[in-house]
Amino acid sequence: MSQDGTLVAMVDRHDQHNVYVFEVASGQLVGKDVGDVNKIFDICFSAKSGENKFATAGVKHIKFWDANPLSGKKGIFAGAGEATSFSCLAFADNGLCFAGGANGLIYVWNGSALKTTLSFH
Repeated sequence: MSQDGTLVAMVDRHDQHNVYVFEVASGQLVGKDVGDVNKIFDICFSAKSGENKFATAGVKHIKFWDANPLSGKKGIFAGAGEATSFSCLAFADNGLCFAGGANGLIYVWNGSALKTTLSFH
């Protein structure tokens, strides 16, 4: 659910793993788009006040979305870390996204660009 509680996002089990965004109050579909051909394991809205952005993550991908109108961008690694699968997502209230990588690293994203990776073991 979005930070302000007005939107909810979900993913189906179709081969394309479609992403849907609905308005909570009315149940109205705000948008639908293809998520990824690989499984999506987590979906999380930004915790930043006034921001209706969210991310999806799963097997070999991470994608960052604007909820209204619905549009997504694949994560850009740009040499800041290696591509991997992601199992979980969390956002800080400053808009940074943290993704748990299958390689044991935490990936820190600023928008769709990878900022750094963190290792705690």
